[in-house]
Amino acid sequence: MVAFATKFFTQRGFTMEKTTTYADAVSTIRNMVLCNDVAKLEDDVFFENVCEATFSEDDDDYVEVYQYYITDCNDYDVDYLRSRYDLRFAWCEKLGVWVLLVTHFGTMWSGVDWHDNESDSKEDNESDSKEDNESDSKEDNESDSKEDSEESSEEDSND
Repeated sequence: MVAFATKFFTQRGFTMEKTTTYADAVSTIRNMVLCNDVAKLEDDVFFENVCEATFSEDDDDYVEVYQYYITDCNDYDVDYLRSRYDLRFAWCEKLGVWVLLVTHFGTMWSGVDWHDNESDSKEDNESDSKEDNESDSKEDNESDSKEDSEESSEEDSND
């Protein structure tokens, strides 16, 4: 049934792309434990890291954190997840771990659409190449029409 639906919509020009969810974004984290009490630690460095991680330049304000997950992520994992999915992490010096900061609530993670910067960049590249192809074809059409008009004006002058 799924194959039929996919073929049906694809033939009619609809695309069925998978949307990245928050569950997809965090799926590469091997181990994590919900630990909301980590926010209660008397750790100024952790508090500063949370503030830095939750500042939104778009809104010029701080995003609220609803859940804290202790993870087994290393620096490479955190850099990757930050750059690809815009996930928020803070380093907890007392525990020596990265903490995932969850900034949404009320919906299962599989129901929350999330950012995938890699997919976005692929779509941008595809749209850029389509625009380039369209502009190239417009230029070709314009040059062809100029050549045709020049040829017809030469024929008229020969008559």
